Amino acid sequence: MGAANLPKKAFSAQRLSFASLAAIAVTAASVPAAPAATRNSIDNYKTCAKELLATLDLSDQQITKACSHALHPARLSQCVLDIHKETKLTGTDILEACKRVRRPKELAKCVIQIDRTFDRIAHPGVLDYCRRSLMPHQFANCVVGLHRKFPLRFTPAMDLMETCISAEDLPTVLDPSFIPLEN
Repeated sequence: MGAANLPKKAFSAQRLSFASLAAIAVTAASVPAAPAATRNSIDNYKTCAKELLATLDLSDQQITKACSHALHPARLSQCVLDIHKETKLTGTDILEACKRVRRPKELAKCVIQIDRTFDRIAHPGVLDYCRRSLMPHQFANCVVGLHRKFPLRFTPAMDLMETCISAEDLPTVLDPSFIPLEN
């Protein structure tokens, strides 16, 4: 009995099942293998703990907790190491700041750039301001740029950082056809 003798419903069911199998095969081929992903994650946690233990004066418990709670443990340890290497801030302050941001690499760049600009001020407030900023790179550029333009007006670095962190993003173009309603 050939395909020509089958009813139309049976033939469309065969076609549907073939399309379903093809979709499953394509989906399965695009999913990465679990062992490689697992090994990478294990290496990231191991690297995080090893780097923090070798560099900072922190307890094993602090390091274990920080690395275990990190979504990207290697990024966390890199953030801590970069800031620790370039500034005189304490390891505990650095670790707390790096744990609390989504973009640890940008935090490190922000802190280092501002710290260099103000002759290594080593103030924990720099960590806090860079951490609080939604765009740490732009925040650092604001602080450094204004300091270079007005070095004497903003003597304390904290005043300048407060000015840059409180900058508002106001709309520059308003719809000219907007007419407020009168009550």
